[in-house]
Amino acid sequence: MTSPQQPYGAANTPPNYLAWSILNMIFCCLPFGIVGLVYAIQANSAADAVTAYDASTKAKAWNLAATIIGAVVGVIVLIVVAGAHSPSS
Repeated sequence: MTSPQQPYGAANTPPNYLAWSILNMIFCCLPFGIVGLVYAIQANSAADAVTAYDASTKAKAWNLAATIIGAVVGVIVLIVVAGAHSPSS
């Protein structure tokens, strides 16, 4: 016997990653953060579970990419700045 499918509602909504998207836009990678924000908003306002979970998955992927790119660029900037301020022999 199969269990009945739970209705889509507030109890089983996917995470929307909205806060992560906003932080990525501010601190990491603006273009990828904007795409993540769009998908986060779609996940938050979707009318059905399939669309909400699809948008949530895409928001997570774009935010992860933005975080990684922001971290890599930040490390490169630190290396360049440290190299520019090192004493020359």
